[in-house]
Amino acid sequence: MAKETTLEGRTALLVEDELFLADKISSQLVALGFKDVFTATTVEEALQHIENEQIGLALLDVNLSNEETTIELGWSLSGDQVPVVFYSGMNAGEMKKKARGHEFIVKPLSLPRLKAAIHRAVLRAPTRKPDAAQKKMTGHEARQ
Repeated sequence: MAKETTLEGRTALLVEDELFLADKISSQLVALGFKDVFTATTVEEALQHIENEQIGLALLDVNLSNEETTIELGWSLSGDQVPVVFYSGMNAGEMKKKARGHEFIVKPLSLPRLKAAIHRAVLRAPTRKPDAAQKKMTGHEARQ
């Protein structure tokens, strides 16, 4: 059976330090069917969203201000089975190497390229298994 690639109802974490661009990309993600888009301008803000929200996809600008990078954040999220797409407008060849096999696209982001990269990332990511907090209670557990 083919893996489900619908984006409807998913949540996304967008890490982008340019507010105008973050707003534009967020609108594109909503147009693709994402239910919620959590935007962060720093890795610290992103970690707060990760702690408080169920993230269904991470779209990460590789280089943020103050020489901060999202590479390690992306690797960590993919280790938690979250599909990850990196993007950058700087030195695409080097950035693609740093992304180490994750989806990578070059700025400026067009809706068709963004959609294609997201679908590839979703297809690549292992299927997430719900943790105990996400499982619905049934039978005896629900009656207690």
